[in-house]
Amino acid sequence: MFVDRVKNDPAFARAAFKLQKDIKEASDPINHANTYFSVNDNLTLDTRTKGEDSRFTDAELEGLKGHEVSADFKQQRDSDHPRYQEVRVIAQTLAFGECGAKDVVRVCELLNEGYNRAECEGEEGYRDGDVLDEGIMRDMVRDKGVRVMVAEVADGKEVVRDGSVIGCCVYSVGEEAGCIEGSENGGVKIGAIRMLVVKPQFQGLCVGERVLRKAERNMAKEGVGKVVGCVPSCRRRMVEWMERRGYQRVAKAPYPCEQVPFQVWKDRRDGLELHVMEKILAEREGGGEEGEGGRKEARDGAGETTAYYTIDI
Repeated sequence: MFVDRVKNDPAFARAAFKLQKDIKEASDPINHANTYFSVNDNLTLDTRTKGEDSRFTDAELEGLKGHEVSADFKQQRDSDHPRYQEVRVIAQTLAFGECGAKDVVRVCELLNEGYNRAECEGEEGYRDGDVLDEGIMRDMVRDKGVRVMVAEVADGKEVVRDGSVIGCCVYSVGEEAGCIEGSENGGVKIGAIRMLVVKPQFQGLCVGERVLRKAERNMAKEGVGKVVGCVPSCRRRMVEWMERRGYQRVAKAPYPCEQVPFQVWKDRRDGLELHVMEKILAEREGGGEEGEGGRKEARDGAGETTAYYTIDI
């Protein structure tokens, strides 16, 4: 059963399954998983789910107190969840690997889909146009100073195609991150997150955190002690999401409106800034990482580091 797989997944080990009637009311757009029941470590019903939004009466909750929830009961409530199919997809181990030449088109589509949804509409929108095209994507894949890490699902569960890419993180390390290891950075090697995205269909189910953590582990293996990233000031929820993952706002910088490959709205230009965020990486033990057996593909060719970065996560 997929709930058991979720509970055994390290990324979900401490996740609480909350009782909420409307998934759209979630306060966290990237990392907030919601279901119609909660279970404790013994797979018994957590009576804290009782409330005005509960699908269970007081009598039902009292009768279930201290008793193990049957498999049939759990399955009934699982399938009742509005995002049941998506949760089945992301409950499996994700396979992490590098974006290869054959992946350029689908990864480019994923990045534009995710970024355009967040930045071209709604109260936090500020621009028009795609964030990159296939030409820029191919340049990134060829650039030896850039890592384009993708997260795939082995089994699409008839929701998406098997092997679909549902997450991506673009990052660079050391000098390629624009940060030279030396006295000016306290002797700490720097990693820079350039882009971070999750397929909108799977946002809100902890995929973003899993992708970010994997990228941080990869950077730590390369000796990185500090990770930096920049977020547009209008993307308040993304800034808050990063802060909950251990990042701090350390500086502000003007937004390079004339240097990006899209059109920034005129009414957003005044006061638009970049929040410079950073996180000190703790020492991590190697081994046993999710998706280590996943596909890895070497990048071919060479290219200079160019100004194609969106300066955005």
